[in-house]
Amino acid sequence: MIDLKRDEVRLAGVLERLPGRWRFAAPHPTADGEPALVDVLATNEALVLHGWRLEGFCGLSPGDPRVPRVEDLPPPAEPLRPAQIAVVLLCGGLGSRAAGKIHPLLPVAPSDTTPGRSLLDVQLARLAGSPLASAPVLVLGSLLNEAALRRYLDMLPVAQRPRLYLGGLAPRLALRQSHHAPPIIHHDPSGHPSCNPTGHFDALRWLVVSGLFAHLREVAAILVASYSNFGHVFTDVALRLAAHAAERGRQEPHRLFVVEVTARPRDKWTGSMLAARNSTPSELRLVKYSYGRGQPCLPQSDRVLMSTNTLYFSVASLIHRLRQACPSVGLSKHPAALTALLEDAAMGRRRDELRAVFDEAFPVEPLLTRKRVADGVEVLQAERDLDQLSLLPGPPAFQAVEVAAQRAVSIKLPTDLEDPLKQPYLSSPDGAPE
Repeated sequence: MIDLKRDEVRLAGVLERLPGRWRFAAPHPTADGEPALVDVLATNEALVLHGWRLEGFCGLSPGDPRVPRVEDLPPPAEPLRPAQIAVVLLCGGLGSRAAGKIHPLLPVAPSDTTPGRSLLDVQLARLAGSPLASAPVLVLGSLLNEAALRRYLDMLPVAQRPRLYLGGLAPRLALRQSHHAPPIIHHDPSGHPSCNPTGHFDALRWLVVSGLFAHLREVAAILVASYSNFGHVFTDVALRLAAHAAERGRQEPHRLFVVEVTARPRDKWTGSMLAARNSTPSELRLVKYSYGRGQPCLPQSDRVLMSTNTLYFSVASLIHRLRQACPSVGLSKHPAALTALLEDAAMGRRRDELRAVFDEAFPVEPLLTRKRVADGVEVLQAERDLDQLSLLPGPPAFQAVEVAAQRAVSIKLPTDLEDPLKQPYLSSPDGAPE
């Protein structure tokens, strides 16, 4: 059971936005303010797309000249050492995939290469045998799987033990909501609020707000990847893309991150599509069908570019954006003011100030998704994606780079563990030739 009072700081950032700021869109508002069924797509459109419509976007084909291929990138002026790249593995909640059947600590079938290890074991071993072996490694968990992850990590040798930090939680919401009253929270059969992790955006948010970011003094780039991506992620390509992200962020402070994109079938409905706005074709964004009503137009080819969910953040750009937001809490933009704030947060002080600075710098609104929970009831979850950073006001905050499909091999379902096309990725060391 989650102690909401003890963990209220982790709930901040999502649900406090609901009363007053959110207006749940309902197709037929009821009389006398009675709760009405939430129109999820209309609500998301208002929150996430900021007046844009999905019909105003068009997906890009592989080979589009607006998207460089990784092999065509110029060599970085200053290559990064692995110690200058922090690797964040997204581990979410234990029930985050396939109703809890896929999770970081799931044992995989023993083989000559992986004798009875968990998915996270295999991923950490691949990382340890890769060109990124000496990179600092962090694991993003949540209060739902904190105890299990800590038990697992405590069994690792200290020198090989990643740092664990926790993202936020939000109470799940009822499908029917009032336009003006506080949100109606869903309770499980025991009467306690049912909670969900608040999404991959927390990989960046809580890295900063927890104060852990202050300890990454040598780091120039942050690589964020999912524990469930068993493609060839941790290779020399990752070193090249991390250096590219760091360099772009120093030269153009608005360029916060680089995202890998790869070719997927055009009828794939899940994930983030790389798309251009029809009114400004040079502006690229990452959009999902769940972001609003309607659909983006698709290219004539049978493939479309989609995010692999592997992103590289420029620390220089991140610090620049935080400094620009410091006046929101009465601080100077001078570097020393932000440094002091980050160091205080690392000591457990002034985290409310730092949270306010971060939320001013990155005003990403929550996204509603409709889920069926363990008791069989359908509910709404409030989450935030890292890909939503591509929709921030102003020029695009990212650059997309096209990579080979072998860099994105996701384990989402139990059947994926037996898939003959995916099994080699589970049993071979990362860094194999692409």
